[in-house]
Amino acid sequence: MLAVPTCFPAACVLGALLCLSFGAYCSRRRVWDQWFPGHTKPGVITYKKAGEYGESEGHPYLYSPFKEPLNAWSSLAYSFFGVVILCCGLVDAFAGEGNAVADNVLHATPVFSVLYGLSCVYLGVASCLFHASHSEPWRKADAGMTTGVMVAPLVLAIWDRARPPAASAPLAAVLAVTLQVSLTHGHVPYGSSDILLPLLIALCWLLELLPRYQGGWVHAVPLHSLPLHQPL
Repeated sequence: MLAVPTCFPAACVLGALLCLSFGAYCSRRRVWDQWFPGHTKPGVITYKKAGEYGESEGHPYLYSPFKEPLNAWSSLAYSFFGVVILCCGLVDAFAGEGNAVADNVLHATPVFSVLYGLSCVYLGVASCLFHASHSEPWRKADAGMTTGVMVAPLVLAIWDRARPPAASAPLAAVLAVTLQVSLTHGHVPYGSSDILLPLLIALCWLLELLPRYQGGWVHAVPLHSLPLHQPL
């Protein structure tokens, strides 16, 4: 079993503080009305399927300006774990020769940890603001990144199995960001995440299981023999 990163406790505290601060700041009615001044006015595009996510808005909440306060607050769990992953990735990236060897592929290529952490942070914020406001732009952002959050681990799995000579880890990360942008800016048909997301998850699991059953396109390289500061 791999050792727990030394930054993990501090990253958890930082993630909790950031999420609580963001949620508390947005919950202030004066702030919320400045951010979404027209979310209650006629003609504003809002999400019409009230109660679809298990929280009814049939009565106003006196303690919060959010449409769905429970769903909004719980969505910040994505951001919490995103901050933790991001911190661990940054520690790996800046450790340099402080770490003698790479214990695993994420340790050796922290760019994917950083990308995945940022994706989770974005997803948490987008999902929180969508459930809080029911505004159409944040619905699109939430739906897009719900699928897009799987891009980083999927690109990592493909790159790790294929290892194309001309594609470095940073280049693979740039391609992953390009695909994420296409998903989060409305280029995917509405409702397609119900099909696309399970397919991405299944493909990622398949690629991760290939080495266990002697599959894949390249022979596995013992990660414990790879210095962190050298390319795979």
